[in-house]
Amino acid sequence: MFNEGGSLRLLGSVNKTFGTQATVRVEMSSFVNRGKPFRGDVGVAVCDKSGTFVRVAYSDDHAQGGLTQRIYGNNHDGMMGTDYLINEAQPIGVDLAHLDDGYYRLVPVCVARHDDGTWDAPIRMKKAPTIEVQLANTCGRIAEMCTDTAHFQLMAQPRLSAKAEQGAKVRAFFTVKNLNGVPRDCYLRVLLLDERQAVVLNTRVERPTEIEGFSEAEIPIVLALPTHLAPGRYKVQLELTADEDGTQRYPINPIHDCDTAYLEVAKAEERPLLAKAEVFLADDSNDKVEEGYIDLAKQSLFKLGVALRASEGRTYEGPVRMWSEDMATKERTQVQGIDDEVIVSSSYDVPLFSYWLRKGNLPWADGHTYRIIVMEQWEGVDVELGHADEPSYCLKREGDLVTLFRGTPTQIEGVQAFGVRREGCRLVVSGSGTRTVRLYNANGQLVRQISTRGEQAVVSLRGMPKGAYLLRLEGKRNGCWRILWDGR
Repeated sequence: MFNEGGSLRLLGSVNKTFGTQATVRVEMSSFVNRGKPFRGDVGVAVCDKSGTFVRVAYSDDHAQGGLTQRIYGNNHDGMMGTDYLINEAQPIGVDLAHLDDGYYRLVPVCVARHDDGTWDAPIRMKKAPTIEVQLANTCGRIAEMCTDTAHFQLMAQPRLSAKAEQGAKVRAFFTVKNLNGVPRDCYLRVLLLDERQAVVLNTRVERPTEIEGFSEAEIPIVLALPTHLAPGRYKVQLELTADEDGTQRYPINPIHDCDTAYLEVAKAEERPLLAKAEVFLADDSNDKVEEGYIDLAKQSLFKLGVALRASEGRTYEGPVRMWSEDMATKERTQVQGIDDEVIVSSSYDVPLFSYWLRKGNLPWADGHTYRIIVMEQWEGVDVELGHADEPSYCLKREGDLVTLFRGTPTQIEGVQAFGVRREGCRLVVSGSGTRTVRLYNANGQLVRQISTRGEQAVVSLRGMPKGAYLLRLEGKRNGCWRILWDGR
């Protein structure tokens, strides 16, 4: 491996360019043996984009037994001992002629020599500087090379966690390489520039990233793209600093020391104002009842609640009300307590609760099913929350049992052409023409699905948490059943 002062340099270039018709000279220095005593030679491998060695060149001592034989042959039988350091520069001639155009990486390698004079396959040296070159015709250009002082290089276009859209937050990952052997802590700042080179976004990470010597690190940063930002390509300009105030800057090269980094900003897709409007039952501690039902014989008090969160980049400020609509009579009754002026952002859930509900003040008739409606106000008009293609929240009272579930309101009472019975941990569905049986939990998530062409299907409940479920049957006729599962 190379120590902090190690280097690998291509000699004879002019303004980082060189010819490839003649052998180029590369010097490596300040490398140390951190493993077992080693007998052999050092060299430079030429790697293609896949990392495959396409050529390997060794030191001028290779024919005489290798570098360690020349330096340690007299006193140590040609063995480079553990922690031995070779500080002086070792020249190596590398042939780059007749290679295809493209990018190549020059990588330090070592190769062991056996007692019989044969050689092992070359292996990469650990923690080593490398050189990237770009070849075209008979010319070459140095695209990356180590430095004596603090210096960095961007290694690739930024990687994004999602599509970059107007008004959205996206996590970008920048791969940065330390071109020097000394580890350094770095604060990354990202600037986006438009076609006039005006800065349209300027943001910085909160914590530094340590980048080891001659190593790469992927630095994540959240980019909050302004809503007014026009769709298009924006230039990325990076700044690296040693301190939080940004007074000590580190130079940073572009990709391949020539390519500019860009960020493509897309037009924002239409999003609903609220990303979440989850209706739930709450116990006397205001905690969500995961089972989806309340047994008033066991729990005398409960509440009906809704959790709201806005879509990314949007905010709702205004009234929120809750209603229950009788599916038989279409009569609406306001749920008392949920009638609030709220501010809902995309940062966190805003929970709203009804007043305490008990057996004596329930607004729902025994045996009836109700659709739960949450209303907002948009430009002075009451608007129902939720997505049209999602199942509605429904509530049914059966004596002391109050069940909340999601389903299609017009189908929740079932169809007599089917029969459903429970046998232990199984639901047995019978009826001609059944094609698909689906079981949903109280949140509307599909948990079981069975396809059948016979007159009977069996749905296993084993291992499922207790709670309320919706059984949907599809075929020549459709139907839905509410299932209360006690976990046994």
